Amino acid sequence: MLDLIVVGGGPSGLMAAISAARRGESVLVLEKTDRCGRKLAITGKGRCNITNSEPIDDFYAHFGKNGLFLKDAFKTLDNKALEAFFRHLGLATVTERGGRVFPESQDAHDVVQTLLDEAWDQGVEIKTNSPCAAFLQNEETKEIKGLLLKDGKTITAKNYLIACGGASYSKTGSDGDGAKLAQKLGHTIVPLRPALVPLVVEGDLASRFQGVSLKNVRASLIVNGKSKKSYFGEMLFTHFGLSGPIILSLSEEAGAYLEKGAQVAVSVDLKPALTEEQLELRLLREIAALGAKQIKALLKELLPAKMIEPCLNDLKLSHETRVSQLDQKKRRALRSWLKELVFPISATRPLEEGIVTSGGVKLKEVDPKTMRSKIVPNLFITGETLDLSADTGGYNLQAAFSTGYLAGSQI
Repeated sequence: MLDLIVVGGGPSGLMAAISAARRGESVLVLEKTDRCGRKLAITGKGRCNITNSEPIDDFYAHFGKNGLFLKDAFKTLDNKALEAFFRHLGLATVTERGGRVFPESQDAHDVVQTLLDEAWDQGVEIKTNSPCAAFLQNEETKEIKGLLLKDGKTITAKNYLIACGGASYSKTGSDGDGAKLAQKLGHTIVPLRPALVPLVVEGDLASRFQGVSLKNVRASLIVNGKSKKSYFGEMLFTHFGLSGPIILSLSEEAGAYLEKGAQVAVSVDLKPALTEEQLELRLLREIAALGAKQIKALLKELLPAKMIEPCLNDLKLSHETRVSQLDQKKRRALRSWLKELVFPISATRPLEEGIVTSGGVKLKEVDPKTMRSKIVPNLFITGETLDLSADTGGYNLQAAFSTGYLAGSQI
């Protein structure tokens, strides 16, 4: 009989299989699609942000109130150990801005292939196109006694592991199946919703800037008029609203407040490096230098070209306005526009578009020291199937790798 059947051939499932197989356990990985790691292959815009280089103790805060659940998993395989793991297998990594760690080749497919090669080298059997229908459970002991595939076949093992991911990008196989399988076994599921997902803006406020990408700006989440959280970095305007790293990092909390019926907005500071006073001094310097030139000459120094026209419209300034005509009142209005550009949020984009899924198996029902279910004795649950999600920067993949590695070491 097999020692372990892993349901799901993503980063967490493959890492669990490798970890167990390295200890001499017999392992079978079941992947519902035609190949493993399909979602992993498109992460980081196809480059795969494997982890982050910041101290591992700083990782917990990125997962919010659930972060400390990962303490044992990160002790077992932290970010430095993960880089060493890939480096030992011939995959070099590079660290970029914000501590983001990528494969040196800049190709996510190399990460997938490295995991697959190591799994095969360790004797792991992998079956693709093998979707699971249900676990067969002993009603008295609650142990799993078999796994029913959708083709009608039943396979058995001593232990089982659910690593099916979340519920986004369903074409890659990540469609919430893991949560459904766990729920049928008696686990409580925290409702799934998108995390790291673009935000939809009311009206055409954002679409006026469609295609504009901003760097070194600050976006703040405003709930019922109060600032809750902010991030500094890059963002993007789309036809429906806001996207980009700092927007994605605000999205889970934004979605949670929207579900509660709160008024949600995002305020963008286009000049976060300058205080109001410093910005006023800069405007005065520009006014002195540009004098009789039209207002557009000043705005070219402050904004991307596509944002100039909307700025003029919002401030009710004509193209003929001279820079020298910017009196104190007009300067105050311009400063406010540059420092607090507010976008009312009506919704998040659908769950299908979320890079990460929030929600999943309730953490209190899983032993953080082993990733073993507290409800089903021979079941382990790892990765995004758990109620774990973080902001951008490589933290979510680290959690997937670490929880998988820990579970595999406990079989």
